[in-house]
This record gives sequence, structure tokens and C-alpha cells, in this order.
Amino acid sequence: YNQNMPSLLTHNALRVTRHAVPWPGLPAGWSGCRVVQLSDLHFYEHSSADYYDRVAGAVAEAQPDVLVLTGDLV
Repeated sequence: YNQNMPSLLTHNALRVTRHAVPWPGLPAGWSGCRVVQLSDLHFYEHSSADYYDRVAGAVAEAQPDVLVLTGDLV
């Protein structure tokens, strides 16, 4: 963390994107499955409680069947 370069920091920024992924041959039981993938959350001492709430809220709103965490959590 460099206090002299705060404009380069992106902690507490949350971006949500949605994609429909066609998957030929997917078993019928998985049809309509909702996957939430979280990455680059960067939870650390400079993260605000509001950020944690916004992440949890975005996940809850998506109502995922599967949640995948793919790195850079800290």
C-alpha cells in the first residue's frame, strides 16, 4: 500500500458482470445452473465494512447454485 499513489488503488471497487454460457451436452440436471465466480476481492485492512456488505449482497442477489473463489482474496 502506497499512500502517495491512492489513484492506483482499486480496493473497495466491485464490478458485477453476467454471462450466459452455452454448454452443449450439459446434463439436464445442470441446465439453468447459476455459478458465481469471485476473484480479486483483495480483502485486507484497508477494505471497508461497506465493501464486505456489497460483495455479500451481490452474491446473495445472484442466488448462485455454485460459488467459486478464484484468487487474490488477500
